[in-house]
Amino acid sequence: MQANNTLVLPQNDTILILRGSMLKLVNHDHIAAAFLNQIVYWRDKMGRTFYKTDQDFSEELHISLFTFRRIKRNVIKNLPFIKVTRQQIPARTHYEIDYEMLNAFLAENDTPQTTNIDRLTNIDQTRVLQSAQSITETKTEITKKQQQPVVVNLDAFEEQEKPAVKKFLSTITKDQQITVMAVMMIAIKGTTISNKVGYLRSLVNAVHNGTFTPNEQKAQHSPITTEGLLRQERKR
Repeated sequence: MQANNTLVLPQNDTILILRGSMLKLVNHDHIAAAFLNQIVYWRDKMGRTFYKTDQDFSEELHISLFTFRRIKRNVIKNLPFIKVTRQQIPARTHYEIDYEMLNAFLAENDTPQTTNIDRLTNIDQTRVLQSAQSITETKTEITKKQQQPVVVNLDAFEEQEKPAVKKFLSTITKDQQITVMAVMMIAIKGTTISNKVGYLRSLVNAVHNGTFTPNEQKAQHSPITTEGLLRQERKR
């Protein structure tokens, strides 16, 4: 009897893809990387904004609902280029992915750089707060006399980072842009950071939420996808 050397796969078998570039974005979490790749796949098939149930995704990824929801809550929702919302009646979970920002992150991760982030020391944190307050007060005095546009210098960022930075700046107020200037001058320029854009977002939000203080201890070294770096994003 001749042996069958052909692999016979079940019908409708799911193919899970793990891209190295996606793994870097989620701190080498294989399940999260597969989830992110599925979001990209369905985005291309269904459009920039699409809805899909937790049950559907968990079955595609061959994981439990509990595990899926934990990954969605702790990783996917913290990615700045992914927007997860509840829409319609009855409510459905919709996913939206910003390819412009995602491409900027992928390009940045493609260049050799350190994987750790040296957060500001207490004295640096004090300088950030003082500079932000001083510049904001100056801007307020100028505004009383004459409305002037705010120009943000992006020299502290690499070329591939600038699209994501501009995208972020377009979503915040003029006063927040003033703080961005102070943060870039002190915290980013001349500092080796694995993802300046994600770091900038969390830092600026922390300053304006009042949760970023000079007494803050040195934070954990973590990439953009972890709760350590973007915990402030979830409070927006």
